[in-house]
Amino acid sequence: MKFFLKILPIIFLISSSQIFSNSCDCELVCPCTETQTCLAQENSCCNVFGKSFYASRSQGNNRARNMMGIQEKIHKFGVTDFYGVATAALEYERIFRNQGIGTWFTTNGSSSMTYGMEYVQDETSDGIFDINSINFGVTGSGTISFCPTKDDIIFDLFVYLGFDKILCGTWASLQIPIVHSRWDLHLQETVEGDSTTYYPLNSVGDNLVNNVFNVAKPMTEAFKGAAFGDAPALKYGKICGRKDTTDIPGLEVLLGYDAVRCPFYHFAIAADFVVPTGTQPRGEYLFEPIVGDQDRWQAGLNINAGWNCWSNACNTNTISIFLDATVNHLFAHKNRRILGINIPNATDTQKNWSYYLLLKKFDNSDQATGLERATNIFTGDVKIKANVVGNVTLLLQWNCNCLMSGIGYEFWARSKEIMEYRCFNIMPNTYAIKGSTEWNGDNTDTDNNKVAPTTTISTNGTVQDVTDSDSYLTNDMFYYCPALHPSTYSNKVFGFIGYNCCNRCFQPFVLIAGEAEFGENNRAFSQWGIILKGGLCY
Repeated sequence: MKFFLKILPIIFLISSSQIFSNSCDCELVCPCTETQTCLAQENSCCNVFGKSFYASRSQGNNRARNMMGIQEKIHKFGVTDFYGVATAALEYERIFRNQGIGTWFTTNGSSSMTYGMEYVQDETSDGIFDINSINFGVTGSGTISFCPTKDDIIFDLFVYLGFDKILCGTWASLQIPIVHSRWDLHLQETVEGDSTTYYPLNSVGDNLVNNVFNVAKPMTEAFKGAAFGDAPALKYGKICGRKDTTDIPGLEVLLGYDAVRCPFYHFAIAADFVVPTGTQPRGEYLFEPIVGDQDRWQAGLNINAGWNCWSNACNTNTISIFLDATVNHLFAHKNRRILGINIPNATDTQKNWSYYLLLKKFDNSDQATGLERATNIFTGDVKIKANVVGNVTLLLQWNCNCLMSGIGYEFWARSKEIMEYRCFNIMPNTYAIKGSTEWNGDNTDTDNNKVAPTTTISTNGTVQDVTDSDSYLTNDMFYYCPALHPSTYSNKVFGFIGYNCCNRCFQPFVLIAGEAEFGENNRAFSQWGIILKGGLCY
């Protein structure tokens, strides 16, 4: 025990140095913690909407998958030598309740949005459509829906080592999951109005500009982010069909000690470290594939306990209960996220999709020089943490000779994300919201110098000259809430059946399992999974 207590601080210091060395390494660091109160917008079904990023649960964080088949093989009583367990699991998981996930990204609390062009030069509009399609260069009208899909193929390697020969009760484990993840917002579009017309005169360039998008599905094509008129292409926030990625979500290391170890029960405690080897969010796509916990370190505490509550005289037929609980801190780390615009006098709902607005760009003499997309300048590196992430898993297992089976329940939760720093700024007196104002492509024409700072994604705001107060976008107008995931939890049920090769060397085993996870409305993925797992004891 003394040896374990000596090495634990050393390992923690090494891990901590890596955590802080990977902090928000940027030239400009702007503290922003607690500067905005972000209350999640919810529809009548309590589904969140108006978000630009989905922080999913890490595919590597699955205590149910880890526990099945090994709990009676670890934390052994009476062992005085090295021993261990090695396993390999293959899982396929897929989300359901897809409509709620689609709602997450929309402006109106539904998985469908209407779009159409609301444009009369220098006039406000009444918001007939959810999306004023002039911001995407689409001249037609219709409805577009998000019907997302996500599935993962997970290959999970796990090793447990007992070091009783060195120091009684000490042990360690290492988990290395490899994930191939596929994400797709799966757009469904119905076109109702003509999309073959030209853009309005002097709206996005010199005279009339022809529509460049596919007339069969104009908004689907526009969401891919192509340039139109004088508006440049989207660098971030593109919605572009299925995207795949393959990565290791995180390397989890447990360093533990069996505080109590008896013939029929045990209680173990361990330090838990997760090294973030997964995907770092880049913001290029609205529903970007993520493997892991958004490239953030974790450190915390793990507790594992077991009780053999019944057995026959020969101990060949047993019923046992196992508990595994983890509480970790998700350290702040650099992510690239899409922030919104804090539009003056607008409600939170009216600010939705403000990052897709068209902007005008000005020089230092207040002369308009071109167009810009808000997403291109309101996306950047931020430093985000979550104070607590953890899960509690219970497993009831029955062993009869070489057969084994079990059923279980897992509760997982994560506190809300907090933005500690914004690592980028926008240039002062450079950008303003275009709205319905003129842009004819002439960077010397003073008629182009009008802007509409109260414009939203559905309505054109009041027109004023750029030299009037509150015309330019400033660093005080960053709206953080769309990029932050609120607190969330999920409930999982699982079960397995398997076989131990009791009389063989290394005692190999194999099992098949199924699980169903039910997220808190759309704050966490609801998903089902099928698992094949095998391993051996040594």
